[in-house]
Amino acid sequence: MGRNIGLVQTGAIGDIVIALPIARYWVEQGHRVFWPIDSRFFEFFREAAPYVDFLPVDVKLTGVNNAVYFAEAPKAMLAAVHCEEVHILYSFLGTYPLGHRNFAHSLKFDEYKYAVTGVPFREKWNLQLVENPGRQAELRQKLQLPESYIVVHEEGGPGSNFHRAIELTPEQSRDSRIVKIQPLTASPFDWIDIFRGAAEIHVVDSLHANLIEQLRLPVRKTLYLRSEVRLTPVFSDGWQFK
Repeated sequence: MGRNIGLVQTGAIGDIVIALPIARYWVEQGHRVFWPIDSRFFEFFREAAPYVDFLPVDVKLTGVNNAVYFAEAPKAMLAAVHCEEVHILYSFLGTYPLGHRNFAHSLKFDEYKYAVTGVPFREKWNLQLVENPGRQAELRQKLQLPESYIVVHEEGGPGSNFHRAIELTPEQSRDSRIVKIQPLTASPFDWIDIFRGAAEIHVVDSLHANLIEQLRLPVRKTLYLRSEVRLTPVFSDGWQFK
């Protein structure tokens, strides 16, 4: 008989994407998965992953970057929908007690999420998303893409001040249009179709890098590193690293 299972990972978008296959794994086994997430992300995740019962955490009420936002409000919401088991997916949350310290000290943070839930780590690459062809076409129209283009992403996610300048060779700039990822659509997943058609992709470790990796997009791609080893997820699908 199916159970109500809750996940605690309010943000960030890339971390939610990393863990989405965990939810899919349980849903395919007949369980129902409830997942409180940042209200700013709620609509596009609900559209892209309708197999999950997402619950919006109202950032106007909780604020951000505090224990209420990250843990207390989500746990209360999951209790209200009678979740029989709840898994906190953070490997580190300040002084908040999480448990599994040995996992956190030894595993990368994406490996940690799968270890604490007992879901095989290979499921990370079973990412299932519903795309919106209409918005994807609108984005292509906005960008007026030529036949050959290179996608570049230099920024961290929402709320991050991270920036790493990516310099391409004169030959790359001459032969292909450089397209920088920008917030031009209602959903970051609308860029997936742009990624598929790119001649090359050059991105920092971010949401977009996670999408490209987990969907195993067969594109020439370079990852620009930003974090120490435990905070860098596993990238196994043919990347060059800088």
